[in-house]
Amino acid sequence: MSAKKNSTKAATAVAKANAEDGVPARVAKPTAQVATFEKVEATPKQKNGKSKIEFPVAFVWMLCMNAIGAANAAGQPIPSRKSLQAQAEAAGVAFYTARTQVQEYLKQSKNGTVIPAKLPRGIKLEQKEAAPAAAAE
Repeated sequence: MSAKKNSTKAATAVAKANAEDGVPARVAKPTAQVATFEKVEATPKQKNGKSKIEFPVAFVWMLCMNAIGAANAAGQPIPSRKSLQAQAEAAGVAFYTARTQVQEYLKQSKNGTVIPAKLPRGIKLEQKEAAPAAAAE
């Protein structure tokens, strides 16, 4: 069985029936101008571009490590993803680089609970010296 095609006669009949019932026609030709376009004066924030600092990936990871470490040391909740990204952008990291790397750091570190196994090039962890063994008497 083939599908029945809508003909213009059928569409006209439906439109007339709807008009008689007080229901507007489904497809109406505009009689007046509906919308206009005005050029916007304000330009959106430029998000594309290059980072203004060297090694932006390592910088974002270092920033995240230090911010989360400081919050943990102070007993405060970890900073939000948005605030970490804003700090990175303020330091000169491109928008999309900051967004991607903050997200990746939080994923790899399980929201700051562990030190990631693979760190970006340039990140060096500070090793705290182990407590000296008790002096033998």
